[in-house]
Amino acid sequence: FDIYFAESEIVGGPFVEYSGAHWSVFFLAEYINTFAIAALTVLLFLGGWSGPFLEGNWVIIWFFVKVYAVIAVIFWIRGTFPRLRIDQLMAFAWKVMVPLSFLTIVITGIYMFYGWPAWSLTLMSLTGLLVVAYVVHRRAVGPANLVAQVRARQVALQAERRAASQQAPS
Repeated sequence: FDIYFAESEIVGGPFVEYSGAHWSVFFLAEYINTFAIAALTVLLFLGGWSGPFLEGNWVIIWFFVKVYAVIAVIFWIRGTFPRLRIDQLMAFAWKVMVPLSFLTIVITGIYMFYGWPAWSLTLMSLTGLLVVAYVVHRRAVGPANLVAQVRARQVALQAERRAASQQAPS
């Protein structure tokens, strides 16, 4: 298992060579990394410890509730979706995420330059969400998916006809 370039072919990666205390240290480090990513996500994107009508020590509890929710989403995505190769991740990053980041910077600059009211950011965010939902919906019911649905209907009809012809008295 000492093939460093074939880690993705082995389900456990390089950790299949370890057991006991060494294995637990590696997995503890992985979970600490997950917690750190979730905490940074909460701080940068979910308002940190800010919460509705909270004061005192409740803000710490609210922060950890948000971190727990982000960790649950991370585990959910990790368990639901297949592993992606590094070339797929890099293509997604360069073709989708970097242009979206630049677009966000431009929109934020325009917002700050013109001094628009705060509700306009909500309107822009909802518009962006609707555009993303439309694109995802169009891809889900795109031509390839429709062809597959038509073929499945044809196969089902053929099976029904065969069953009906076998049951019909001669």
